[in-house]
Amino acid sequence: MIKTISPMGRYSKAKIVNGTVYLCGQFSTDLTLDVKGQSDNTFAQVDALLAECGVDKSKILSIMVHLNDIANDYAAFNEAYDAWIAGDEAPVRTCVEAKMFSEQCLVELTIIATQE
Repeated sequence: MIKTISPMGRYSKAKIVNGTVYLCGQFSTDLTLDVKGQSDNTFAQVDALLAECGVDKSKILSIMVHLNDIANDYAAFNEAYDAWIAGDEAPVRTCVEAKMFSEQCLVELTIIATQE
């Protein structure tokens, strides 16, 4: 069974398939913030969307981190990340530099979680 969360035309905010939760790329709603601020804002959005899917961040299996400028923003992102998720809950993670839809977008997260 496939459950769609918040379809929005070209994409849905999330899909749940056989207990696996797939979130679309999440980024800050305030692109005027620095990377730490955008990260914190994005983590809050992830928490809310996961709750809508019936899970929390302890159920995250994988995070794909896209940073606009990995050389300058990696340390600040990791500071925010470490405050958001405990080491014993840390999912597998990949972090890459990516050209974003806007130069002001500094971080985007793609997440897979489980309902188990």
